[in-house]
Amino acid sequence: MSEYSPVLSEEERIRKSKLSFNTKSIHQRQQFCHALENLIIDVFKKNWPAVKVGVANINSEAVAAKQVKEDFDNIEPPTASKLEPPTASKLDFGTPYKRNHYRYNSVAGVRSFVQPVTMLRVQRFYIYCQLQTQDEKTNMSKIKEAKYNWARESSLNREIWRLKYENNLLLGFDINKDFQMFSIMDNDYIANGLAGEEEPTNETVQQQWRKSPPKLKFISTEISGFVHVYGITGYHCWNYYLGKRFNQIKSSLVIFTNGSMTGTCYGEVVKRIKQEWIQMDSGMKQQIEVEYRDLLSQGKDMYEGKIVSIEFKNEAINNWKRYQVIHVRGDNPFFELSSSTNKFSIEPPKRLRFVRNQTVGNIVIIGKVDNLHAWNYFLCKHLKENARTSLYFQLREQWAKMNSDEQEQYRLEYEELLYSGRDIYRGKILLLEEKQALAEKEGRLKKTGGGGLITEIWGQVIENGSGARTNVAPLPIIIDYKSQKPVLLDELSEKHVYNYFLARRLDEVKKGGDRGGGSGGGVLQRELFLKLELEWVKKTQLEKNQLRCDYEKLLKSGYDYLYGKIVPLSEKISQAHSLKLAKNLSGVGSKAAFSSKAREILESNQNLESENQAWEYFKYAKVEYENEKDLNKLEKEWQAMSDEEKKEIGEMYQVLKSTGKKIVDKVMVDKYTIDTIEQH
Repeated sequence: MSEYSPVLSEEERIRKSKLSFNTKSIHQRQQFCHALENLIIDVFKKNWPAVKVGVANINSEAVAAKQVKEDFDNIEPPTASKLEPPTASKLDFGTPYKRNHYRYNSVAGVRSFVQPVTMLRVQRFYIYCQLQTQDEKTNMSKIKEAKYNWARESSLNREIWRLKYENNLLLGFDINKDFQMFSIMDNDYIANGLAGEEEPTNETVQQQWRKSPPKLKFISTEISGFVHVYGITGYHCWNYYLGKRFNQIKSSLVIFTNGSMTGTCYGEVVKRIKQEWIQMDSGMKQQIEVEYRDLLSQGKDMYEGKIVSIEFKNEAINNWKRYQVIHVRGDNPFFELSSSTNKFSIEPPKRLRFVRNQTVGNIVIIGKVDNLHAWNYFLCKHLKENARTSLYFQLREQWAKMNSDEQEQYRLEYEELLYSGRDIYRGKILLLEEKQALAEKEGRLKKTGGGGLITEIWGQVIENGSGARTNVAPLPIIIDYKSQKPVLLDELSEKHVYNYFLARRLDEVKKGGDRGGGSGGGVLQRELFLKLELEWVKKTQLEKNQLRCDYEKLLKSGYDYLYGKIVPLSEKISQAHSLKLAKNLSGVGSKAAFSSKAREILESNQNLESENQAWEYFKYAKVEYENEKDLNKLEKEWQAMSDEEKKEIGEMYQVLKSTGKKIVDKVMVDKYTIDTIEQH
C-alpha cells in the first residue's frame, strides 16, 4: 500500500494491493511470508518483554501453544515513548535513486548524467507540473487527466519536457512518487566527482572521461608569490573555459515548476559551450591558455567553478599524482622550468632571521642579504598584483642586462626594508610579526623557539665575530615589594651599558641632537649603527664608567629604555620576563651583523687590555719577589721582551685570576676584597 499515492483512498489502495498480490508467483509469495515472519520475530525480540513459558506445563504441543497464547495476550504493548522513530536512510527505497546518477566535474562545477533519463520519470515530472494548476479539480482527477494527456503528447513535446526535467535534476531537484519536489544536492550519494573531462572535438560521439587526468605541478615562491606552472595541457584549458563560461550563464537558469515556464535548459547551455570550444581556432585556444597560465602564476585556480587558491584545491583533491604544490623560499633568475621541475634544482636565497633589540628597538639581521634576495625584491617590486608569465620573463631579461651597481642598489633597498622591521611574503610587504604569524598558520615556518623568524632579545653585543649567541641576559634588578624602589642585585655589565649607550644616542638622533649618522631607518639606520659602534669602541674606560653611572641613575629613578623610549621600570621588567632565550641564533649573518672595522678596533683594544694586565702583573712580580723598585729599568726590560714572552706572562696572570685573585692598585687581593673595593 505504501507504493501508492496517499491522495488515493484507503479502499482504493487495498484493492490495488490485492490485485497486485494475485499477480505474484508462488515463489514470490513465499518470500513475502518469510519476510513477514522475520519481521514479527525481530519486533517480538526487540520491543516486547520476554514470554515466560513454564517447563512443567509443556506436556504436549497443544498445552505449549495454549500457554504461549495466554502469556502473549497478557503482555502490555509498549508506549509510544519507548519506540524510536526510524531514521531516514540516504538510500531510502521511497526515493527514485539507489545509485550514483551524476558525474560531477569538480573543476568546472558542471554535472552530467551517467545514463539517460527514462520517460517514466519524465511523466512523473509532467504530472507534478499539472498538479500545480489552481482549479477546483481534485488531485486524483488531475492525475488521471495528466496521464491521459501525456499519452497523447507528441514526441517533440515529450523531448521538451525531458529537457526541462533534466534541467531540474542537474540543478539538484527531483520529484518523488508522491509528486512532490525535493532537493537532491547531497553529493555523498548523488555526485560522482571527477577532476575534469576530455576536451570535445567534432569526432566526439559521447562525453569522454579519464580516470587519471594529466598532472599539474606548481613551484610557488614565497617571497614574490610568483608560481611556476608545469604540465598544463588542452585538457586543463578546456575545463577552465567550461567552468568560466558556465558560471557566467548559470545565474540565468531557472527551475521549472509548471508547463507554462520558459527558459534556457542546463544541458543545452553545456552543449552550447562545447560547440564554442569546437569552433575555436588554435589562436583563440592559445589566448585561453595564456589567460589560464597567468591565473595559475598568481597562485589561483578553478575549482567547482570558482576561483580558489592552489593550496585550497591541492588540499581538496589530495592526490599528488594529479595535483602537486611545492613551496620554495624564493625564485632564481637562472631557473629553467622546462629542463627541470624538481624543487631541489632551484637554488633559493638563503634563509634570513631577525632579532629585535628590546632595549634599543632596532632589528639585527641574522644572515647575509645577497644578490638572490635582491632579485626576488626586484621581481616583487615590479610584478606587484600583475603576476603575468610574460612579464616575469621580461623582468628576467631586464635583470640580466643590469650591471652589478644597479643590482646592488636593489639589494640595499631590500636591506633597508628589513632594517625597518618589515619583509615581503607572497608579494606583499608585511611586518615581521605579521609574516611570522601568517607563515606559521600556513605551516611554512616552525612555531616559536630558535626556528622562528624573529626573536626578541634584551640587548645585543658587539663582540659578535664568533657567531655565538647574540642575546644579553636581562638586568640584575628587582623592585622592592615594600618600598616599591628598584634594587640592583649586581653591577651592570659592559653589555648593559653598551645597549644603554645605543638607546640614548638613537634617542638624541631622533630629537635632532646629532644628525651626523642620519635620522631615519633603513640604510641610514644601518650607517648610523656602524658609526655608533665605532664611537663605542673608541671610548676610554673612564667614559664608559660615566655611562654606567648615568644608567644606574636612570634605573634607580624607576625608568629604563624599552624599544628606544624611556618607560617605567616595571613595564620594562615585565617585558624582559616574557623573553624567550634564543639558543640557536648563530649563522653567517651573526658574524657579519656588525662592521668589520668596529671588530678590528675592538680586537685591538682587547689585545691592548691583555697587554696592560700582563705589564701590571710583571711589575708586581718584580717588586714583590725580586724587590726591584726602579720603574724605568722595568719599562726597558718589558719593551725588550718579545710578543711571545709578553703573551706567556699574560697567560700566567689569567691562571692567577682563575683562582679568584686579582691585582688592584699594585696590590694582590682575593675576590672578597675585590667586592669590598668595588663597593666603595
